[in-house]
Amino acid sequence: MFPSNYAVLTKDNLYLTVRSQELFKPITEFELELDTTKLFNSTVRISNTLSVDPENPYVVFWTPPAIMFEDSVVYWRSRAIYENGQKSEWNTTSFTLSNNEEGWGQSDFYQFTENGFSGLLLDSLKRTFNFIPVHRNVKLIHTFENGILNPSTFNLGIDNITYYDSKDPVYKVNEFECRKNTLNFVAFNQNDASPKNVLNLDVTDPKVCGKEGVIMSFLESELDDATNGLAAFIDQLLPKDTVLIFNFDQVNYANWSANTKTQLERLGIAQSVWVGKTNLHAVAASAVKDAWIMVVPKFEVPGSKNSELNFTDTYSFNYGEMNSSEISPSTNYQSVTVRLNESLANLSNWRLTKEEGGMSTTLIENAGDVIKEDLTAFDVPLRSNLRFNYQVSDNENQNFKDVLQWRVLHDLLPDGILVPLFDASISDEFIQGEEIKYNFAYVNSGVEIDADSVSINYEFNNYQTDFSYKQQFKIKTPGRNEKTVFTIELNSQELAAVKYNLKVSANMNLDQFAEASFSNNVIELRELLKIQDSFDPQFNVTFDGRIIMDGELVSATPEIELEISDNNPFLELDTANFVLFLDNQTLKWNSPEISSELIEKNQLKVTFRPLNLVSKTYEFKVVEKNNTQNSYDISFLIVKESTITRFYPYPNPFSDRMRFVFTLTGSELPDEIDIRILTISGRLVRQIDQNELGAYHIGNNLSDFYWDGTDQFGNKLANGVYLYKVTIKNKGKTIKLSENLQDRGFKNGIGKIYILR
Repeated sequence: MFPSNYAVLTKDNLYLTVRSQELFKPITEFELELDTTKLFNSTVRISNTLSVDPENPYVVFWTPPAIMFEDSVVYWRSRAIYENGQKSEWNTTSFTLSNNEEGWGQSDFYQFTENGFSGLLLDSLKRTFNFIPVHRNVKLIHTFENGILNPSTFNLGIDNITYYDSKDPVYKVNEFECRKNTLNFVAFNQNDASPKNVLNLDVTDPKVCGKEGVIMSFLESELDDATNGLAAFIDQLLPKDTVLIFNFDQVNYANWSANTKTQLERLGIAQSVWVGKTNLHAVAASAVKDAWIMVVPKFEVPGSKNSELNFTDTYSFNYGEMNSSEISPSTNYQSVTVRLNESLANLSNWRLTKEEGGMSTTLIENAGDVIKEDLTAFDVPLRSNLRFNYQVSDNENQNFKDVLQWRVLHDLLPDGILVPLFDASISDEFIQGEEIKYNFAYVNSGVEIDADSVSINYEFNNYQTDFSYKQQFKIKTPGRNEKTVFTIELNSQELAAVKYNLKVSANMNLDQFAEASFSNNVIELRELLKIQDSFDPQFNVTFDGRIIMDGELVSATPEIELEISDNNPFLELDTANFVLFLDNQTLKWNSPEISSELIEKNQLKVTFRPLNLVSKTYEFKVVEKNNTQNSYDISFLIVKESTITRFYPYPNPFSDRMRFVFTLTGSELPDEIDIRILTISGRLVRQIDQNELGAYHIGNNLSDFYWDGTDQFGNKLANGVYLYKVTIKNKGKTIKLSENLQDRGFKNGIGKIYILR
């Protein structure tokens, strides 16, 4: 972590800071090793195991003995040891310990191996750079049917890339189709063995065909063309190019001109190979050029048969580049030093570039084998991305200068580390209303920070609900190898019962000071916490003091009482958390029809006295705002007119006893109910008044009173049919006895009772 990779620092600044990149596994220890070789097998290797501080579990500091590595490149690696005993992979970087310089540099072979390369291969045994060998696999297939070559089954492939396939309709168009009865040539570049259009003819020219026009195709009459014939083709080849030669359909090489055969001799194919030959397969020759030839006019044996040529050639690049990693940023670049291997021929170039806004600018280049240049005169902004670039070209011996050292001296920047001071691998659950707090630390990895404070930004969010809560504040700047602890908070009272993410960042706007890296200044924890209101509010609703069935008849002026209770110990119930609806119309909490009272912290009483109701069925609904799935919904019937209906005995007939069922409508209860039981002849045998009948209410009633079939004196009545007559009054006025289809046995206030024992 510190020092950063390829840092140059003095022994006074030799201290190591390690931070785990794995924030989701509990760590107990860190292992650290230092050595002068990347192989970590020398006699001066130093190892140490450091236990983590429980209050800072993701970062450790160590100051090793500097004298053992003075003025040398040092490789160091670290890995975490987890609670279960498992170990992470080693993370290896390097730095240079200098007597009096600080900055960025590479001067060891293994440091160079970590750079970006093109066309170059590093030899770890000789510790030198070499050009990369390249291999090309070429496959050519002709098919013969009944002894005759079939041009419709011809295929040329190079490294699994098809350059011609006569069965593919793509190659039937003019730009790609090869002509029949032609001798064809494919040249492979000596640098990377890629096929190339040697004469740079347009793909519409009939002399080229196949993918990218890489097949040079000659009719017999075109071979001796002075401008774009075979001689011109061979003239453009480079000394180490390879050439593949093959025919497409029938060719009569016996009639070729002496000039054509002379040109083929330039490719290393002696004229004698043509004498007396009827077919040729994979004839190879090596002279000035390397050539493979496959000339197949026909097969003497009848039947279908493939004529196939496969070969692999090895080439070497003649050009290569090496690009260093990004040079560590600074606010004060001082100088650049480069040393090359002076013993080799000067075939190498280097330069120091600045990349800014997508544009690359060369600052210094090709200044000699050993150079130290001043950088203070150049405009090098903090994040301009400085890099070294090294280029080499081929010669006969393929020798070029190796880079021995390149270094940029500059002031080292501080590097802050943001770490959580809790087990980030656990997703916490909080009850709605519970206080949410998380502790973090901003750790100074080792360079003094020239600022009084550090800006901290944090955001809790949930993308599904579009919730976002952002805050910013400042903390005290920590000293070198010290930390500043801070706490972030979130009020959970208004949060929905979903999972929330947390993103924390430090000093991301460079509003206080420049840092070496920002990759360790941001922590984003997905689904860190979940709000769990496990105590969903319970609704208890009564109409005029009783619980009703859905659709039940109630008073025309009902008193609806809603009790909401919740066992959540952190959440105080509030009417603002709920919505009341009557027939899908939202009721306002400040309406004169509604009153509320907080009986206890978690118990709320709401009284709703709706006015001006009409005769119809209403729907009453209660919904919790933060959880619309948690609701209460019921319908009730209002009949404004005061009536009594469906007044009948139950059960009927009966043997032991029965009760009376009846329905009252309106808004007022009757103050007089008189029930008289008569024989068929009209003699009174039993009289029941409202006091004996028991309590009743607007709506459907089942009397508390039981009649056991006895007269006024307790004598059992005989089996048979009896009449009952009902009179109901309120304030001296008789209440209307309403009849419906269910009242067939109850007419004009009189009904029948059957005793059957």
